[in-house]
Amino acid sequence: MSKTKPIHAIVATDLYGTIGHGSKMPEWVIDDDFKMNFTPKTKEGGICIMGSITAMSLKGPLPKRICIAITTNPETAEHLHEKGFKIAQNPWEALAMAQKIPEGDTIWNIGGGKLYQWTRENVIVKELHVTRIQSTYKGEDEIKFCGYPVDQYTLDPSRSLYFKKRPAGTNGEKDKGNSDDAIVEVYVREY
Repeated sequence: MSKTKPIHAIVATDLYGTIGHGSKMPEWVIDDDFKMNFTPKTKEGGICIMGSITAMSLKGPLPKRICIAITTNPETAEHLHEKGFKIAQNPWEALAMAQKIPEGDTIWNIGGGKLYQWTRENVIVKELHVTRIQSTYKGEDEIKFCGYPVDQYTLDPSRSLYFKKRPAGTNGEKDKGNSDDAIVEVYVREY
């Protein structure tokens, strides 16, 4: 019998909980978060589930990860499938697909807002990885992070990270820099 893969959520928010503006990401750049937090963690787990807006904001599936996009729109499903995403019609189906995939040991919820809300209400999220951008990014059609009941989680300070604001190019010519300071907090839920 195979082991059930835990579900983790990973999100970046500004100080007011903004995670997006309609179908667009906020304009912050925290290159260190992508290189030292998001990318290694989600590659290690191997499976990412996301809503269709999040999937459409990407050029394609994230490298070296299995990416499952959730949509009921046939045209969107076809477009995302052609780009290489696996398609599920609802979050339950996405989780069932992810559990059956032999690769990967963790399912990462990478957003967007509706999927974070759904997992908060319907499943146990074992770990929350929250990057808090130390600034605000106001804009039209703001999408807010729903948060999780923090009284059910314990902050693990040994896994926290801090990224300082710094200009692009500091760590090589492809380095995008950090537009703001950012703090990564990892919260763990004990069953």
